[in-house]
Amino acid sequence: TLSPHPIDCPAGQWTVLQRNALWKMPETKIPLKALGLDPANEYLVFDFWSGKFLGTGSGKIILPALRSGDSLTYIIRKKTGCPQVLGTSRHIAGGCVEVKKEEWDGKQLNLELESQPEDWTLYVFRPEAYENADLTVSKGEAKIAARGKVLEIAVKAGSPASLQLAFKKTNSAK
Repeated sequence: TLSPHPIDCPAGQWTVLQRNALWKMPETKIPLKALGLDPANEYLVFDFWSGKFLGTGSGKIILPALRSGDSLTYIIRKKTGCPQVLGTSRHIAGGCVEVKKEEWDGKQLNLELESQPEDWTLYVFRPEAYENADLTVSKGEAKIAARGKVLEIAVKAGSPASLQLAFKKTNSAK
């Protein structure tokens, strides 16, 4: 089965796509229009279960073959051209539960995060035009690690967090 779920919450709008294999399923190309998305736009695709950024796509996305009993959950967000949240390790809704505010001011990504009962990871996409970010934690506890185009922010459980990620444009993008 293939189930797209549009998400609209204070942190933004995106689509959560679930594919469940009751039997073996081949690799499949899905037109973005079939998911209710504008095929003229470019989208970021994040695999919730593996915590991996799968890349960008427009027009269609390719879903891998699945074995019987397997499932996948992709978080699909419209690419904005600036740093933006990809998803989290906490909930398949892709940040709707734990990210209360996501705001880009031109140089800094400001995030307000809800308290969670266990440690979790926030994944942020860093476009090539930007260098890795400096993390400022004004409330809560968090650490940052860069993995290619993705910044992984480990957030400690227990209290709400307020984070700022300051970015600089790369020399080639100025």
